[in-house]
Amino acid sequence: RDDVNKADLVRFLVNAQRVKAIVGTFEYYARSPVRSTLLAAPMVYTTLARVLATSPLCPSLCRLHYDRGELTPFSVFRGLYILFSSTLKHFFVSSSEQRGEESRRRRRLSLDELYTQSNPAEDEGTLCDMLAKLRERSPHMQSFYVIVEPSTSAMISATLAAIFDFRQLVTLDYHTVLEGGQYLANPAFIAHCAQLPCLRDLRIEIDDTSWPSDWRLQVAPSQTDASLSFPRLRQFNVVVKTLALLTELLPYVGFPILEELSVYAVGNIPRDEFHPFFAAVAALPAQHTLRSFHLTATKSVVSSAATSSGCYMHPSPIGAETLEPMLVMSHLQCFVVFLRCPYDIDDTLLRRMALAWPELTKLEFLRNPYHEPNPSQR
Repeated sequence: RDDVNKADLVRFLVNAQRVKAIVGTFEYYARSPVRSTLLAAPMVYTTLARVLATSPLCPSLCRLHYDRGELTPFSVFRGLYILFSSTLKHFFVSSSEQRGEESRRRRRLSLDELYTQSNPAEDEGTLCDMLAKLRERSPHMQSFYVIVEPSTSAMISATLAAIFDFRQLVTLDYHTVLEGGQYLANPAFIAHCAQLPCLRDLRIEIDDTSWPSDWRLQVAPSQTDASLSFPRLRQFNVVVKTLALLTELLPYVGFPILEELSVYAVGNIPRDEFHPFFAAVAALPAQHTLRSFHLTATKSVVSSAATSSGCYMHPSPIGAETLEPMLVMSHLQCFVVFLRCPYDIDDTLLRRMALAWPELTKLEFLRNPYHEPNPSQR
């Protein structure tokens, strides 16, 4: 703007060179009757980009966390690249159009009052261009999270291309908490992550129905490759629909020094899937390094046939036969299961757990009370 003092601009640019982290939620307000705070409009980034040419605004920036709000135009991402430099190693960007109705009610504003509706094709190009610049300017990425909902196939492809370019990743989060998320790990994604030499923390979502029948050949062409996969991984957090695919996948992924395993099964889980799943976990090379285990599966059913029968029967209790394989985890400190099934935990089993897990500090057997059927369904 014309009324910007040159001395103030110079001072701003000098101070920006010392910034090492930008973390927070950014929202754009214009003449808001609820809040008078005015934050930088998207065109500010574009203007600064012209001033800086190819130089980054914050050459010392290491961490960027940008949560785009519903009231901010998607075009804000066009100039975000002015923050990209070779020092940037932690990048977190989220954008969701599905949160907007509630935020508009809170602020008593409509999107039409703030900006013209964005063009989906332009949004797609904006995100793809931003990620291309990120790959070019910040090749030493260590932490990466980009979730845009809803996304097009081109947006997801651009996100995957960035992930596949960053070979020094330590933390990777590739899933969304929204129902029916579009960010799903496929066999090629698993195979790539398995070979990342520095990866320590991985959070993903897997959709059983989208994997091809020959996925084993894509994940690990040979048993030798499988034994060497995920060499540094310490934390694995995965969302699945059922436990069947994950049970089959575990022997192929290695996890030689895994310390924390968290599994969230969000579909109807047949009761007969639990025993083979616990056995697969117990067979991991990490049986002597695993310290924390969480399993949440709050929609358990009697059997595979019962998932489509429309007639509900209570699943049989989880007891010694199902849990016994886990007793080989000699350094377990935390064991938490949150299921729909009842439990059959007696003093004998508790004594065996105490002897098998001498370092245990947290033991919880939780049952979901919110998905009980109506009497007419029993």
